[in-house]
Amino acid sequence: MVLAALPVQAEPIFIGSTKYGNKYFVEANTKKTGNRSRVWILVNLGEAQRAANGGVYRSQRFFDEADCEEGRMRALNIIFYNEFDAVGEVVEERRTPEEWFYPPPGTISSSIFEYLCGKKP
Repeated sequence: MVLAALPVQAEPIFIGSTKYGNKYFVEANTKKTGNRSRVWILVNLGEAQRAANGGVYRSQRFFDEADCEEGRMRALNIIFYNEFDAVGEVVEERRTPEEWFYPPPGTISSSIFEYLCGKKP
């Protein structure tokens, strides 16, 4: 009998929280190409929110990209889930890249950028 080892999924890394109770985590499997890094980000919301289509969601996953040279970020994909920890039903999904933005100092976005690029934006 041959046993194959399955890859172990690393636990998400806690980045921070907001005064509204939103908790942000990055997945450990960061992808880096040149000056750009990409990672999935999990957000557990302090309060349920209503999506544009009317559905209620409690967590989100963002596939974010950081341009480490230019000091900017954008979301490439956003998925809204009806339960915490990005489980349950998908309420809504956006696959169009968002506009680039420059993370302000002292924000969760700035902390994510620093994690991805190893420096402050």
